[in-house]
Amino acid sequence: MTGQIDEALAYGHGLLIVRDDPDTWHQVRRAVTAGELRRVLPGVYQPTGAAPSLRDKARALMAFDPTAVLTGRAAAWVHGWEDAEPAVCTAIAQRRTRAPGFALAEGSVPDRLVISLGGVRVTECALTALDLVDEKGGAAIDDALRRGVRLASLWSALEATPQRPGNERRRQLVVDSQDRPWSEAERLAHQALRRAGVRGWATNVPVDAGGRRAFCDIAFDRERLVVEIDGRAHHDGWEQRVRDYARDRRLAPEGWLVLRFPAALVMDDPAAFVAEVLAVRAMRRPPRRRCA
Repeated sequence: MTGQIDEALAYGHGLLIVRDDPDTWHQVRRAVTAGELRRVLPGVYQPTGAAPSLRDKARALMAFDPTAVLTGRAAAWVHGWEDAEPAVCTAIAQRRTRAPGFALAEGSVPDRLVISLGGVRVTECALTALDLVDEKGGAAIDDALRRGVRLASLWSALEATPQRPGNERRRQLVVDSQDRPWSEAERLAHQALRRAGVRGWATNVPVDAGGRRAFCDIAFDRERLVVEIDGRAHHDGWEQRVRDYARDRRLAPEGWLVLRFPAALVMDDPAAFVAEVLAVRAMRRPPRRRCA
C-alpha cells in the first residue's frame, strides 16, 4: 500500500474513510483489487489482515450514516453491560446496505432516546433494556433496574416508541416490574402473589437488625415474615450462604421469621410457593382480640 493510504489508516485509527480523504480513492481501488484492503461499509475500508471489532464496525457505521443508532446487544456492549463482544452490529439506519457483521433496520429513534458514547450514537439505557427483552426476557428489565434505570424511564421509552413489534410483551414486563424484582424468579413470585390476591407485602424492604440494614426480597410487616428467593447464581456459594444465615440470625431477635425458597421451586410450581407462604403467614398472624 502507498504511504498516503497508510497515513489515512493512521488518521482513522485503523479505518480508511474515503470521505475524509477523497484523493485516495483510486489508490483504495487498487489496494482492494490487490487484496490489501477490504470494504467494511461503502466508503469505509480496513486492511484485510484485521478483523473489525464491534468498535470498528460502530465507527464505520457512523461514517457511513451519521444518523444511525446502535441498538440491542450492540448498544448494551457500548454501555458496558455485555462482557462478550457481539459479532453483529445491530442498528437503525436511514441509509441501507448489506455487509457482513451488520444488521441494519429501517426506522427512527426519538432524539431524546439517543446518546453519544465515544462518538457512537446508541439507544439510551431504558430503550436498550427494552430492546434486550426480545433476547433475554424479563431478565433484561431486572438487570436494568439493578443498574439504576428508573421504572419511569422504562415507561417513558416504551410510550415514545409505540409502533415497535413486541411492545405488548415489553409493556407487560414493565407492569410486572412495579415491585422492582431483581431476578426472573422474584418476578414470578410477585406475579403469583398478586394472582392469588395476596396483600400486605412489599418488596426490597429495608429492615434494621443487629445494628445493620438488610434488604428483604418480600416482607409481610404485620406478620414479621420475610420471604427470600434464592437463585443459584447468587446463593450457591458457601460464603454467600454463611452471610445469608448470619443475616437470618440478626433478624430473629427482632421478631422476623425468614422463609427461603429456591428459585427453581418458585419457577416450577408458583402455586405451591404461594400455598406455603400463606400457611406460614396464617400461623404468624397476631390473634384478634375479643371484645369483653
